[in-house]
Amino acid sequence: MRSPSPCLCVNKIDSFAGLPSQRGVSAFAASKLRATCGVRIEHAAAIGALFSGIADGDAEELILEVVSTAADDSRGVRPSGFKEAQQLQVNKLSTESGFEALSLRYSEAVRATWPDDYRFQASKRSWRASIAFAPDKAYVLQMATRAEERSEDAVKWDLEDAKSAGSYAHRFNLYSREHAREAGEAVDELPCVKVAAPVACRVVKTSFPALLPVGAYCTLWPYSDPE
Repeated sequence: MRSPSPCLCVNKIDSFAGLPSQRGVSAFAASKLRATCGVRIEHAAAIGALFSGIADGDAEELILEVVSTAADDSRGVRPSGFKEAQQLQVNKLSTESGFEALSLRYSEAVRATWPDDYRFQASKRSWRASIAFAPDKAYVLQMATRAEERSEDAVKWDLEDAKSAGSYAHRFNLYSREHAREAGEAVDELPCVKVAAPVACRVVKTSFPALLPVGAYCTLWPYSDPE
């Protein structure tokens, strides 16, 4: 019996001369590897989107519509600055090695100890995203791994959790200021805690339906920090 062809997992393709886009790089690499060594690449067409970012020429291929900014209402959050019904054009989407920590709580061994509820069981994929009208800022886009959990109700729960965390942060800041005031310290110089407030979004246009399908709901978090 003939053994199956080996699979190669490609994490990043930097550049090939003469190719105008990351999608071209992906297709080129896939065809060359199949032709020269019989290696099969899984999901080759998505390499540019997931690992090397969406190139400038593909900027309109992922558009999100903001459906809720409820988490912005808390005084302990860092607001997103977006408005409901606003459409956001994503011009870059890339993975970050540091985002792996966001998935650790959803490993099988850990999930078995948590309640059987969306908040504890729904694993998510995370990408760093750049929005066209705010190229100097960065965001984190999260979408549930399972299709049935990419619903509007699910992302509203995510916003509720962020809003609750913001309320705790606000109360902590008030306590710190009051404690400093009683101690005679300068209140205005105190550091404070802020929680990044996500917005709930719906995918309205995409060229990557297997990963970010039209109609699926996700969250977008303002997080430009380098770590």
